[in-house]
Amino acid sequence: MEDGRLTDSQGRTVNFENTVVIMTSNAGTSIKGNRIGFDNKEYEAMESKVKDALKQTFRPEFLNRVDDIVVFSELNKEELAQIVELMLKEVILEGKEKKISIEVTQELKNYILEKGYNTKYGARPLRRAIQKYVEDEISEAYLRGNLKENAKVVAKVNDEGKTELVIS
Repeated sequence: MEDGRLTDSQGRTVNFENTVVIMTSNAGTSIKGNRIGFDNKEYEAMESKVKDALKQTFRPEFLNRVDDIVVFSELNKEELAQIVELMLKEVILEGKEKKISIEVTQELKNYILEKGYNTKYGARPLRRAIQKYVEDEISEAYLRGNLKENAKVVAKVNDEGKTELVIS
């Protein structure tokens, strides 16, 4: 990366000049910190512990090529709910492109949040939960021929904890 180029495993070279590479890691996620400001001593102590965990996880040759390391606090429920909303907006827009109106009840959103959050992996499993509890169900209804153009779908969670689609 220092030379402004990247060579992949097949020998192809890509121009990497003026490129910002952002990488994420779960190294140090077991270290719990409070939701505190950036000038707080507790945050600095947590940041130091996370950087120590990075040193235990990655080789020095790799870490020396990284210009800056930013440590983020664990996401709270409100932030995760916003992520669920953003991801569901994508599903709803996809439905609009197929002339299908999709609504997801708050109960199902809460269920997705409950099933899709993992302290070890953060928000990443939310995508899989949305796929499992919303996208897969709508896709199956579409493939069975239950969804026609201009259909309205309300996705909700039933008493057994399964997604139920109300199609009109």
